[in-house]
Amino acid sequence: MPKQDNSKKEIWFGYDIKTSAGIVPRLESSSFWIRQNPWETMRDVRYNSGSESLMGLSHMLLLNTLEKSPGAAVPDYNPEFVEAAWQHLEPHYELYSRAQGRLKNYQRPETPEKLTKSFEAALDTVLKAACSKNEFHFKKLFPLINAIEDFENQSKRPLIFNLNIHLSKPALGKLHYLYSLLFHARSLVAEDFNRHARDVTYTGLRVDSITDYLPKSEYVANDAMLFWMLRQNKEGMSPEAANAMEKAFWGYAHNGACLVESLPKKHLESLSTEELERALYIVQMDWLLGAPGGLMFKIREELFGAKEGMEKVFWPDQEFSKSKEAKVLSYQCHLNEKKVFTNSEVA
Repeated sequence: MPKQDNSKKEIWFGYDIKTSAGIVPRLESSSFWIRQNPWETMRDVRYNSGSESLMGLSHMLLLNTLEKSPGAAVPDYNPEFVEAAWQHLEPHYELYSRAQGRLKNYQRPETPEKLTKSFEAALDTVLKAACSKNEFHFKKLFPLINAIEDFENQSKRPLIFNLNIHLSKPALGKLHYLYSLLFHARSLVAEDFNRHARDVTYTGLRVDSITDYLPKSEYVANDAMLFWMLRQNKEGMSPEAANAMEKAFWGYAHNGACLVESLPKKHLESLSTEELERALYIVQMDWLLGAPGGLMFKIREELFGAKEGMEKVFWPDQEFSKSKEAKVLSYQCHLNEKKVFTNSEVA
């Protein structure tokens, strides 16, 4: 095997995604190809700055974080280059970074330390069980669903629009890599599904970083506006009427009520009606793309899809389609410094 060169800013890798039968084939595992000399065996390599590359990079970074020695499976593995390439190419990480400045205006980190440590320990346990030397087992991630739900229950606040969750930097790094792995694995399954669809316009699968998790954000913003107006005018109403209306909001417009509850009262009162309407939409995006709670929420949705069937979570219009057979999807990528840092388009 070639000797690892940490100064080398170039990497070749190939991997397989194994799926099982399903309406949308279900994720089983992903594994790197083990080659003694990739320069001879990995022919017809194509560079892609989208899901193929990001799936492989996030897989490597997870293995490296968990000390599973990805260099044993990927010759010339350079962790510094892989990290830099992932950060540059991963749009979700860029959006996360951009949101941090705005989130400071209304974040009040208040997660109890005991609860944080308990969740982070559960995260490590699940990830270590799911990762082997060069392989990742998606089914072994399913206990993380319960770990996230336990965190949510013990914090006594829903994850939706919870801006006050604080996690350690190492734990956040693992969650970023895990979400990247899950999102891009699903994207590749959808891409293969569409490749065999008769008419992609009507029968294809769409993957979207926002509407897959918040399909009606404009409606939620409107509900939040109405809920805030109710809160502002409660004093002019009878207690019975005010309580009945607030109860109805929590029952029928839960997300809008949660959105108002997540923001400091002083911040809401400082905004004009027009500013508030815009802010209530932007806060949803900042939570989804930039807050630890949003990251945990997205990972839970991806895991629900992997466990129960992706069509049930992301593509309900496919629920009565015919089951597709199991298959192995194979990819190979070549990344170097020039290609990564002069190409900013990510699918």
